[in-house]
Amino acid sequence: MGFQRCLSLGTLAATCLLVAGPSYAWQYDKLSSEEKNSVDKTPIFKTETVQGSPWNRLVGISYVDATPEQAAAWFTHYENIKKTSSLIVDLTISDNEKDGKRSPFAKIEYTIKVDLPVIPFSINYKVDHVISEIVGDNAEDQAKGKAYEVVWNWVKYGEGEKKNYFKGISGSVRFEPAGSGTLMIYTNYADPYFPGISFFRAKIQADAGKAFRETVINVRDETKKSRLEESANFDTWVKDLREALAVKASL
Repeated sequence: MGFQRCLSLGTLAATCLLVAGPSYAWQYDKLSSEEKNSVDKTPIFKTETVQGSPWNRLVGISYVDATPEQAAAWFTHYENIKKTSSLIVDLTISDNEKDGKRSPFAKIEYTIKVDLPVIPFSINYKVDHVISEIVGDNAEDQAKGKAYEVVWNWVKYGEGEKKNYFKGISGSVRFEPAGSGTLMIYTNYADPYFPGISFFRAKIQADAGKAFRETVINVRDETKKSRLEESANFDTWVKDLREALAVKASL
């Protein structure tokens, strides 16, 4: 699977792109019977080994009480990301309109705190985002509706820009049809680097795991909350998502 999200550390600048994507088999059908019975209440969290790296890829799978389009619309209304992690200090969005319409591109900058012993501080990083509209790879899956996936990858700061605290970041979140709702598959891999990091690796890994679990649960809960309590806003976010995808299709 390639469903990942950024590690909750640092300041992030993201370029977001909405594009039509390939076809896939929906992951819900690959869950065990036990996982299917529990995922609507309790997210599934796993780790995957990344060859040559001391850092694991984090994987979270959760049911979301919204359609895939609604969940993707909530997530790509990027102000909502502030609600997903207690480590996010600030978030700035730019270049997300084109000719008066919702653009398939956007730049995002986050300020996120890092809580290390004695020396809490903030660090910076950039990632490029892509969101795809995906169809099932067979007639049965296609009849269930479309999926949406947001993917991002690290961009190294150039000379004279902010300090690079990572050697690599990759991530995505995917929203697939699952009954009347959505199966969210959310993963993250980050390879942080700064002097003395080996002394703090265990704490960073523990904090990253905690922040990742918080993010997955908050995306699930805040999406449902917004759908129930902010129906007018939700309708606007869905319209914006459709508009952005239509703009991308016309390019």
